[in-house]
Amino acid sequence: MSRWLFVSVLALSTLATPAAGETPQARLTETRVTDVSAPRRVLILHGERLELPGSAAVDGSIRAALAAAAGAGGPIDVYSESLDIARFAGEDHRRHYRDFLSRRYADKPVDVMITLGEATLDFLAQYRDTLFPNALVVASQSRAATPPRSRWVTSVVAGSSMRPSFELILKLHPDTQRVVIVAGASQTDRLWAERAQRDVREVAPTLEIIDLGGALTIANILQAVASQPPHTVIFYLHILRDAAGQLFVPRTILDSIARVANAPIYGRYDTFIGHGIVGGHVYSFEALGARLAEIALRLLRGEQPLNVAPVESAADVHMFDWRQLRRWRIDEGLLPAGSVVRFREPSAWELYSWRIVGTLALLTVQSALIVGLVVSRARRRRAEGEARQQREELAHVLRVTTLGELTTSLAHEINQPLTAIATNAQAAGGLLDVKSPPRGEIAKILTDIGSDAKRAAQIIHRLRAFFRKEPTVAVAVDITTLIEEVIGLLRADVDRRRITVRVAAAEALPPVFGDPIQLQQVFLNVLVNACEAIESTEVGPRAILIEIRRPGPKHLAIAIQDTGIGVKESELERIFDHFVTSKPSGLGMGLAISRSIVRAHGGRLWATANSDRGVTLHVVLPVRQPPPPERPKERNRPPPQHPLPTRQP
Repeated sequence: MSRWLFVSVLALSTLATPAAGETPQARLTETRVTDVSAPRRVLILHGERLELPGSAAVDGSIRAALAAAAGAGGPIDVYSESLDIARFAGEDHRRHYRDFLSRRYADKPVDVMITLGEATLDFLAQYRDTLFPNALVVASQSRAATPPRSRWVTSVVAGSSMRPSFELILKLHPDTQRVVIVAGASQTDRLWAERAQRDVREVAPTLEIIDLGGALTIANILQAVASQPPHTVIFYLHILRDAAGQLFVPRTILDSIARVANAPIYGRYDTFIGHGIVGGHVYSFEALGARLAEIALRLLRGEQPLNVAPVESAADVHMFDWRQLRRWRIDEGLLPAGSVVRFREPSAWELYSWRIVGTLALLTVQSALIVGLVVSRARRRRAEGEARQQREELAHVLRVTTLGELTTSLAHEINQPLTAIATNAQAAGGLLDVKSPPRGEIAKILTDIGSDAKRAAQIIHRLRAFFRKEPTVAVAVDITTLIEEVIGLLRADVDRRRITVRVAAAEALPPVFGDPIQLQQVFLNVLVNACEAIESTEVGPRAILIEIRRPGPKHLAIAIQDTGIGVKESELERIFDHFVTSKPSGLGMGLAISRSIVRAHGGRLWATANSDRGVTLHVVLPVRQPPPPERPKERNRPPPQHPLPTRQP
């Protein structure tokens, strides 16, 4: 019974005429509170386009706050629109936009509107009665604007004074003589540029003020910020449009300005932190959005517009980029108390404190062990001598190991000429059975047999040279021929892996003077590594390109480029360290020994990552003439071998 009575009273109250002194808005407020089932609508009207970082930040903050409070009082529908005054200005655009909003929201009455910027409030003051006559308005305005005195507007005043920022700049840079204001040519850009200049004059009347942007294109602005004199500070507002009419996203163009500027940059918005500005007394869009949403919720709950005095918005905060503080050598102790410092890189102690402690403990234990092992000093010295000798022999061991891994390939390489010899011999035997054997054919077969036998002997000779331990002999070496011989050793293995090897050599290359066996070992190690790197890939080209050229009169340059799995930039130098390998059974000494051989020949060996895939190994060797016979180096050559005397029985 009581519920029916309540509904009856509610129905009568909604149909009753307003009492004396009661405004239509107050009556509308009562109706909004009681009808909790109908969705409440909030329209956010932006001055600039929605994709700008500042617009997106404040819009997202408003929506998040309204969504968090929607459950208590029923659903809230939130809409966002933009006048886009930087790209569309003039009365015609305002009228067209009025007609657009009228058609779009004809069946969606708006309860509360949130306007951002003076232009949107001016638009609403002109067309509210025809568009949203019953909507209450929460207007975000700057301190420099005059808050409207209207029963349907609640002004949220956001800090527009840049004096705190300029006072902070002079504190951090006391030798400042020149302030450069960077702003665009749009109506909003110019409005804030004038306010910034006014605030600078109030803080420091003697400072030189330069206004960049009003009559300059973006190219002129970039050139100007890159050539400022000493004792200059740049204050970036925003560039929505330059003098040529080109439109920009202020935060994006800030990245370009920060890359070329030769003076510290400060800014007004928190969305600029991390894009090149030092920081300052910045404007927080998220804090502003939260404040606007708070007032909008109070109006949705039925409170009267707060039009007695503007509502303050605590949307400014001291915020800085730690990286820019370091770049411009700004003492962090001079920052205001409570400043927010972003992008701080933790110290080594903060990152690795437990590792440092563990390392120190390990060093302490190790020191104690060293004291206890003093008695083994002599034995250790002997071990060091043996290790030194082993290191000298390791190059030979690595050479033998590499050839051992290529047994199948080398066997195939030797088997080819032997098979050819057997085939030719069989053919010659068949010709001998003929009554009148063709002497020309037999002679040709015998020539082929001799050629194949010589080829097999050369292969065996190269292998024996690789396997032998001989003193270093420096001779004139044709690098192109030497590399082709190494490729010949690897031919069967390369064909098995379906890898294409191409040599591109310049013409008339001079020889280098060095040990051919050691140089062959260098290129053998590099090519084997390249083949294994390509073998690890499953897709893409499988090719090795060897380029031989003469970059100058005194050097030859060899570049071995593969299409393998590649190496990270940070690991390119580490692959030349001892005992660094990616092969389960590898020694990790191939490239280290190769570099030592190249250095012993007066050259250089290094690696670079390819732009697409794989790695390029670079070898530079000096072009030298062999020493004359009388030089002392001749004594290092092996003595001639004499036959041992035969013992008489």
